[in-house]
Amino acid sequence: MIHRNLRRRIFVGAEGKGEESFAKFLQIICDDECFQVHLDIRVCGGGDTQDVVEFSCTEFRQRSKLLGNYETAFILVDQDRFEQDKRSGRDPRRMLQDTSIELIWQVPNLEGVLIRLHQGNEQKFVPAKDSMRQLRKLWPGYSKNISAEELRKRFSIEDLRRVAQHDKRLRKVMELLNLPIKVE
Repeated sequence: MIHRNLRRRIFVGAEGKGEESFAKFLQIICDDECFQVHLDIRVCGGGDTQDVVEFSCTEFRQRSKLLGNYETAFILVDQDRFEQDKRSGRDPRRMLQDTSIELIWQVPNLEGVLIRLHQGNEQKFVPAKDSMRQLRKLWPGYSKNISAEELRKRFSIEDLRRVAQHDKRLRKVMELLNLPIKVE
């Protein structure tokens, strides 16, 4: 009889296509590192943060009933939208109070995270309005709908580890995936 190790199922809610690509990039890293993980990535496709959280919570519940429990769950959203959400009176964190789902803010947005993944920029936190311009200085070919494979060609687990030393949100993602932050 052949014994197979089951992959750990992890739910990932994604704000849009960029977050989906980043989550797929994380799946590639886990596969490359031989971690038995399956990221079940569900893409909201936009809206404010509350919409993304509502969509993700619904998907999480439905897929848990259909496929079984997840080991852990998180949602990737851009932090630059949070102030707008607060002004509208919609605080998505309230929806997650009675769940096991972690809200992972990308500061100030996905492009800001990608800036920090470039060597020498680990501690560079730029305003959201400048993030695309700054990223294109480092990565002239970058576009909003970058693929996971393009991310893989550009970045490695070492880049993630280096940035996780300075970005507690990325460090939390790596902890949820059980990816070692420091090489022993």
